[in-house]
Amino acid sequence: DGIEFFGGTVNGKYLVSTNSGDDGIDFADGWNGTGENWYISGTAKAGVEGSNNGDNGNATPVTNATLKNITVVGPVTEGALYFKEGGGNFTVDNFYIDGVNLGVKVKSTDVEAGARIEANALIMTNIQFVNKLSGFKTTDYTGLNLGFVFEGTATGAGNGSALPTWAAGWTRF
Repeated sequence: DGIEFFGGTVNGKYLVSTNSGDDGIDFADGWNGTGENWYISGTAKAGVEGSNNGDNGNATPVTNATLKNITVVGPVTEGALYFKEGGGNFTVDNFYIDGVNLGVKVKSTDVEAGARIEANALIMTNIQFVNKLSGFKTTDYTGLNLGFVFEGTATGAGNGSALPTWAAGWTRF
């Protein structure tokens, strides 16, 4: 992973992850925090992967994530956001997604993650998809609650697909 949080309470601001061999930014195991101004580009798997617990999707403490001002530039193979292993409670706002074929991935056998989606524990607002790849789907989730993604205009980390101005001068992108 480019950056990963395991449990604890951490707020991650102004993060850049490019060309990672796995997920751009990953959090798990009861992580509680806010992610703000994340720019993710060219990951091998998911742009953002969020899970509760790989051994028990209902384990406590439950992952609670507030994500805002996020950009994911594809390609990605496991969605711009992968909600897995029980997921957790996620609020996502201002998410700019470019060049992917799947917005939100949810493993069909992940009963705990599905139950959380049905209970409105995943809410995504102001989500903008641009340059959608062939066969694009907003989500592969097949449950009853398909209204957890609310599309709208987004700037993501600041400049849509382009490197944000706040990252100029200290990144080698």
